[in-house]
Amino acid sequence: MDKAVAENGDGPSATPFDPWYQVNVCDATKNGEAIIFKIKTLKLEEDGTEVTVERVYDDFEWLQHCLTTDNDIGGIIVPPLPPRPVSSAADTAAKSRKELGEESTKVKGDEFHKDCRHLEKYLSLVIKHSTLGKDETLAKFLTAIDPPIRAKVKRGLFSNLTQKMSEVMKGGHQDTDNGFQHERDRANQVLPIMRDLSHVFKLRTNHLQRLSAALNHFATALCLVSSAEKEERLIEGTQIQLFFARAMEHYSHGIDVFTANHEVTLGFFLDVYARYAEAEKEMLHRRTLKLVEFDSAVKTLNKANPQKRAVAEENREKKEKDFNDISSIAKKELQVYNHQRVIEFQKSLVLYAEANIKTARDMYALLAKDLSEIKHTTL
Repeated sequence: MDKAVAENGDGPSATPFDPWYQVNVCDATKNGEAIIFKIKTLKLEEDGTEVTVERVYDDFEWLQHCLTTDNDIGGIIVPPLPPRPVSSAADTAAKSRKELGEESTKVKGDEFHKDCRHLEKYLSLVIKHSTLGKDETLAKFLTAIDPPIRAKVKRGLFSNLTQKMSEVMKGGHQDTDNGFQHERDRANQVLPIMRDLSHVFKLRTNHLQRLSAALNHFATALCLVSSAEKEERLIEGTQIQLFFARAMEHYSHGIDVFTANHEVTLGFFLDVYARYAEAEKEMLHRRTLKLVEFDSAVKTLNKANPQKRAVAEENREKKEKDFNDISSIAKKELQVYNHQRVIEFQKSLVLYAEANIKTARDMYALLAKDLSEIKHTTL
């Protein structure tokens, strides 16, 4: 069987903006508790000059922090940073038990290739963005040999709680634009669906991995029983057991290929866009806050006395400009995001279907051959 399909599924450019870079997170090595990612960057604006740098996950966090603080991201759907890779032995063992079951004695090895792919996808989305792709911090991150000097990025529970409270209190504010109201309603519906789909798909993949492990154990047990048989009259019967054990090994291998294909096609899309849907909702909420501020300024102006009317009018004009600016950017972002999401979903579905069909055919051919050998075995 062919190895699992490995496609990033990159969609169209965020705007008619030609990226300045092309990136490839080509390798990852472990140094203590740190995972070092090797990034090859092609400078498209400089006749294809290639630079190779090494970065750890904290560097990616610092890049994300700088992109969101150094740029006006009000109307931008910021590409989501993948979760921190599992690096410690204890965390790896806990992840294996979660995926393969508490009773499993098998510990999955490092899966840094998956982390490389997710981080490469993140960088690809950033460099294709017309605003974020020109950021100076991004240029240094991709091309400077020495890693950026960074401070610890703090993630306070209070800030997350404040954001959630704001979404609850102001998220229901009626929009003045029917198009944006539709997008907000759709985002509120799509986000939990995408999260559930991604979670269920991962559970299904984990169940397939458990089935593969069980088939392997069964095949091993059959081989051990067959090799331990000493009676002359029963030795011939063990041949059927060995053929059956080999069939179980082929079946297990086929399930492993199915699992790998699931993870790199549809599973990859669902994982990325479950987080991207959250980023879209956050952007729409930032615009809603500007709308609330604008509506509040209009009400203040209507109630203002003659002495304060000039100040209130100036504040209303400022809030209106801020709201119009973020709406203009957000409208373009949503058009590109929705187009990109549909294109990548279609591509992932095609890759998923093609890989499954080919794997199923290959597995059928192997199992048919095993069955034929069992049928033609004489006792």
